[in-house]
Amino acid sequence: MPGPAAGKSEFILALEPLMPKDWQGKLSSVANTLADASLVSKDVSVCCAQGIFNCHSGDRPKAITDFVLALLVDPNSFEAWHNLAIVLNDLGDLDRTIRALSFAIESNPRHAVSWLDLGNVHLSRKRFRNAETAFRH
Repeated sequence: MPGPAAGKSEFILALEPLMPKDWQGKLSSVANTLADASLVSKDVSVCCAQGIFNCHSGDRPKAITDFVLALLVDPNSFEAWHNLAIVLNDLGDLDRTIRALSFAIESNPRHAVSWLDLGNVHLSRKRFRNAETAFRH
């Protein structure tokens, strides 16, 4: 499993290139302050709801932004990690999908859907032992 919160922060900041261009270069300052209410909703559930809406609307960069903002507010939000993983998977970024799902599971080891999704990603990559391990949880 991935390590401490510092690993989560690095992963979140590395997603910046996948976000809309108007966000690029701003993420680290938002992460450091979280003070600009015009940029960040401090309610994780609102950020996640906006991300789900944007994902279903086909705007994956905005969805990533919403989930990243949720994670900046609460880096242990398994819902935000799981939803971020779904978007990353839709984009075909399987390495980041696995990492985001691992963070979701680290945050909530009892979230069965994250384990199922992790197993499916491993299965699609023909990593059968990893898939089996995930499916058995």
